[in-house]
Amino acid sequence: MEVQDDSVHSTVAGLRKAENLGGKLKGSLGSLRRSLPRGLGGMSAQSMRSMSKSSGASLVSEELMPEQATGFGPHRSFSRPEGRGELGKMVSHQYDASSLQYGVAQAMGKKDQDRYDVRLGNEDGEDVHYFGVFDGHGTSALAADICVGKLYDAVASYDKRARGSSAGLDSSLDGDEEDSVGPLEEQDLASLASSMTRQHAPMTMPSDEAIAYAYNRMDEYVRASRHAEPRSGTCAVTVFVESEPAANLLDDDAASDETQCKAAWCGDCRAIMITQDGSVDQLTLDHRIEVNDPERVRIEEADHAPRSGLLESELWRRETERASRSGEVLRPHSFIGRRHLNGVPVGPAVVFSHSGGVSLQVTRSIGDTYAARSVIAEPDIVSFSIPRGEYARFVLASDGIFEVLDTQDVARFVAKIGSPAKAAAKLAAHAKQKRLYGGMAPDDITAVVVDINPMMRRNFKPGNLSKASRLLSAFK
Repeated sequence: MEVQDDSVHSTVAGLRKAENLGGKLKGSLGSLRRSLPRGLGGMSAQSMRSMSKSSGASLVSEELMPEQATGFGPHRSFSRPEGRGELGKMVSHQYDASSLQYGVAQAMGKKDQDRYDVRLGNEDGEDVHYFGVFDGHGTSALAADICVGKLYDAVASYDKRARGSSAGLDSSLDGDEEDSVGPLEEQDLASLASSMTRQHAPMTMPSDEAIAYAYNRMDEYVRASRHAEPRSGTCAVTVFVESEPAANLLDDDAASDETQCKAAWCGDCRAIMITQDGSVDQLTLDHRIEVNDPERVRIEEADHAPRSGLLESELWRRETERASRSGEVLRPHSFIGRRHLNGVPVGPAVVFSHSGGVSLQVTRSIGDTYAARSVIAEPDIVSFSIPRGEYARFVLASDGIFEVLDTQDVARFVAKIGSPAKAAAKLAAHAKQKRLYGGMAPDDITAVVVDINPMMRRNFKPGNLSKASRLLSAFK
């Protein structure tokens, strides 16, 4: 659809006028957007400003999918691995609306296996916004790509089946396949790629059972491809936030209700929240032995017997042949230990599986067919809420950031930057620089910064940022 220049300029002028009025108007910017001509309603204010200028925005912004340019509705952004494999390359994306803004920044490491997925519901208070970061590891990014392509649909389909509805279900999750997964074939991977480009069906706040089902479902998908990608896995963190209309300063009842939220994770991706009063909440607790005592106990009490059929498998035969050539003694049972360098223990405690050469620092992950039986994909889930109409900022990031910055460092860094897009970009660049100067490996870095009710940032009180962050997962 071609758009005339005068209509773009008038639309941008209208948006700017509405933004300047702020809370003095009862009507939200979302209402204005829904009244725009067909095709313009699905665009953010930033997107339309960019259209009205001959030069592009300072950040590299992804365009909306064709099926999304049909009026305001579900919006999606996700990692595109094609052509991203340059070491140190920065990729960024931003989205601006009256009730929600977010920015994403990624710095490519050696393997380029980080992925993210953002899906926004309608601006009517009925749907949820979904944000996910997936830190892939191993031989490929297959596990992270599967999560980007299928996790959201698996969550939505579970609750729809529970309600007896089949509307909007992903066809790959229907029928008998919901109970078993066969080996992934090439056509399945092709359908996975195509599923990333279609418009998603909005969902309401999912149940804990739906989220746990989806995480374990992704684990089944990756394990089903064990013949091709036996060492592919991913850590994951996902946040679900109820959508709501833009904050209205004239509405006395705006803060009397609460916006429901959930965070789910497995592995060491992390999510934090900064509230309007400046408090910092760490929503997740890394699934690592050295920082998570319950995980250590779970691992120590887990069944460490080899996976079914391992000792008779082709995998074990190859491992045995390799060990015989190197003089290594294989251990078919998994155990907690430390890696060795020249006979000296180095690094944190890890979970070894099958043999001394296969280990993971995380105790939970999606995929990792070679991992110990005690390494599971079951997510931890925490529910929380924020006062409706108040400002809040979420940060989701991979361990490429949190290995060099703690929760409080990240909160203080992003809190002083107004734009979530700039906050994400500067945070990723800062973490990349600290890794470089610290002599650390150039790991993949992903940062997603989300502002809820950004117009209310004027009431943000950073005074509490100096206090220690609360760990929400400890109050479950």
